[in-house]
Amino acid sequence: MEGEVRLSDRMVNRLCREFSEKTGEEKQEIIGKLMDSLVMNMDFTSANVNGGNAQVLILASPQENAAPYIEREKKGREGVKGTPLAGYVGIIVHGHDRTLC
Repeated sequence: MEGEVRLSDRMVNRLCREFSEKTGEEKQEIIGKLMDSLVMNMDFTSANVNGGNAQVLILASPQENAAPYIEREKKGREGVKGTPLAGYVGIIVHGHDRTLC
């Protein structure tokens, strides 16, 4: 078809990798805003990745206008390990996930 763009899996993967590499400074700025925030909202939600299940950790600081989404294999304490939330010392607002209490 005229005007159709055909993207290969390889091209999409390369674009995602390039985007990730070129936004490192912005990601660090967002994490800094979260860590400086008095209150951080967090939640896990499920996602489909290549036909399998994954978890997405959503961190948000409305007062700092910052909200990264982080893909994880598990929810709860295991899912928090290695994320900015693991070192956060402010107030965390979350749903009813008892593993985080």
